[in-house]
Amino acid sequence: LEQGLRAFLSDALSLPLGEAFGERAYEEMRLERVPDGIIARLRALEDKIELARFASAVSTTDEMHRNLEEAKAVTRAVEDIL
Repeated sequence: LEQGLRAFLSDALSLPLGEAFGERAYEEMRLERVPDGIIARLRALEDKIELARFASAVSTTDEMHRNLEEAKAVTRAVEDIL
């Protein structure tokens, strides 16, 4: 999930993969007039992905499915703006 989001954001924002998550990406999104609410959703998803990476044994299938659905929704929202 993280790799897919990074690739999408890297392409959409013309950023290197290493900068496609985090403050640099959020700055670019603000410059492109992506609403703060969408950026906040992406930040929350980034946090969930990071947590799942280190706590994968306790992640449930439902949590993974919810994260995937949120990633799809946020991706569509960003894509509609850019």
